[in-house]
Amino acid sequence: MSKPMHTPGPWTVAVYTFTETMRARTEVGTRHVSVCTNHDKAKSEELLIALCGDYPDSASMADARLIAAAPEMLEVLKSVLNALEDSAPEAMPGIDGELIAQVIAKATGGAE
Repeated sequence: MSKPMHTPGPWTVAVYTFTETMRARTEVGTRHVSVCTNHDKAKSEELLIALCGDYPDSASMADARLIAAAPEMLEVLKSVLNALEDSAPEAMPGIDGELIAQVIAKATGGAE
């Protein structure tokens, strides 16, 4: 399995009020829900993964939580696919290995 091309997790949900010093195409003073990571502990700043909309919008928060969970969900899907490939098909009834492989390929750009 190759090294992931995406920014490593964990990703977290944060709410920011944009200031003039932030480099974002948004109006100063507006609050946005974002997904961030601080995977490089040597640096103190967070890396922005995604802007998910205005705060406090429940859909924006739900989107942010879903995106923040993506690295862990990808790892779980890879584990399930490996377990499925290592077992007899009848050992995991109802689990669609082909669909899992398609979702992994969608998430990784087919890189896995």
